[in-house]
Amino acid sequence: MNELNFDPTHTAFVGIDLHAGLNLPYAPYTYQQVSDNAVKLANAAAKAGAFIDLTQIPVTDGKDRVMPKTDMDLKTGSAPIAKPELLPELAQIDGVHVTPKIAWSGFYGTDLEMELRRRHIDMIVLFGVATEYGVDTTARDAYDRGYNQIFVEDAMTAWSQEAQTFETETIFPKMGQVRSTQQVIDALNQN
Repeated sequence: MNELNFDPTHTAFVGIDLHAGLNLPYAPYTYQQVSDNAVKLANAAAKAGAFIDLTQIPVTDGKDRVMPKTDMDLKTGSAPIAKPELLPELAQIDGVHVTPKIAWSGFYGTDLEMELRRRHIDMIVLFGVATEYGVDTTARDAYDRGYNQIFVEDAMTAWSQEAQTFETETIFPKMGQVRSTQQVIDALNQN
């Protein structure tokens, strides 16, 4: 396992779809656990001078979403949120940038890459929901663009334990470093 070594001033902490009021059956971590760790991460990142970006789905009526034909419906079993709001504890952090998105990835059809390039970001720390959708597709797009990445395993969660395990033990280690919230905060405190 490689040591975490990064410059916070060239690092972006990117939180995926951390909306208020999500009470969905995620695993292995509850949404509350992920939210608590996300807030700890973002506060530590802000204190260290890192860029913080939160992706947000502006509406969930599906009208703006990319929707190709698929064999499986994406219904989550929850009622649509008319206007999803970011977790207040994250949204109130000074200097947070919000990236509205219409697809799973934080890059597709957004200004995220421009915001990262103009700040000379070379490292992305990813967290949020769901691991196998928004986090995974954002990670793949970041990897294709040459960014170094850290995946905060206990600040993300999936629709099943199996999906989380597959992503964090098979996919993410091939694109970056998988660490815990505390390990990332400890690395921030050393820089």
